[in-house]
Amino acid sequence: NKAYELAELVDLAERLNPETRLAWSHAKEAAAAVGLAKSEYYPLLALKASAQSARLPEPIPLTAEKVGYMDLEAQELCPMATLEWVLLDFGRRAADVRAARARLLAANLGFNARHQVIVFKVQTAFYQLSSLIGRISATQASLDSSSKIQEAADERFKNGLAAAPEVSRARQLAAQAAFDLEEALAKERDAQVALAESMGVLPTTPIRIVEFSRLALPSRMEETVEQFIDRTLEQRPDLLAKVAALRAKDAEIRRAKSVYLPTLAFRGEAGHAYERSQMELIGPTSPWASNDQTTWGVGLFLTWDLFDG
Repeated sequence: NKAYELAELVDLAERLNPETRLAWSHAKEAAAAVGLAKSEYYPLLALKASAQSARLPEPIPLTAEKVGYMDLEAQELCPMATLEWVLLDFGRRAADVRAARARLLAANLGFNARHQVIVFKVQTAFYQLSSLIGRISATQASLDSSSKIQEAADERFKNGLAAAPEVSRARQLAAQAAFDLEEALAKERDAQVALAESMGVLPTTPIRIVEFSRLALPSRMEETVEQFIDRTLEQRPDLLAKVAALRAKDAEIRRAKSVYLPTLAFRGEAGHAYERSQMELIGPTSPWASNDQTTWGVGLFLTWDLFDG
């Protein structure tokens, strides 16, 4: 039974409309993309492990008429940690970060723009419903007046003080007023549905609003039309989002150009090797020989794709 003011309806729409949640999810997705782009500046640390067992028989010519073979059996286990860090890529990662930040700005502005669209829809539906409520009051008053005029005309006609055309005209006005009232009531139901849809709630939800006549109107315009247009061009989030999207495209172009340049990376690895092997050479078999040593390696790697078709 609560009668809602416009500000209360806008607040409900911003919290209940699923479009705002969808826009907020897009903004969070863009924020995560910025984090992913920044993560390319960090080194990559990985753990690796390999285990294998192999037997390699190889034929060996002993003389021109006699042959033999060497049979080598080996087992190996190598756990290892590797570190790779791209030191120089001529702006490739920086372009990715700039593009991601521009897309994040566009997503945030899109979130604001979605709120503005919802607020505009709620305001439009609210004022349409308010005007229809006022129209219903006016048509109801017109119907009451027309009904009284019709009753008076009928009474005068019975007493011989009015002509038939006058009575017909009074009945016509009363019928027209009744039709206008029913039309306004039907449009009011449509306006109720439009208001509920703009808020993101079920269309069957009944919503009572404060009468339009109780709302205070501004006494004067605070800005000129030219000032309002300039402020709109500076603050409209949909226009600013298009600028951010343009910056993202520029960053993607710079990133595409940087692919033609080389990359310099540091790579290091450290691990441990557990190995053992034995060999059979034309008869006797050697005992197992084992190895338990630390392995490592570091270096700088320059990669430059010179031709890719």
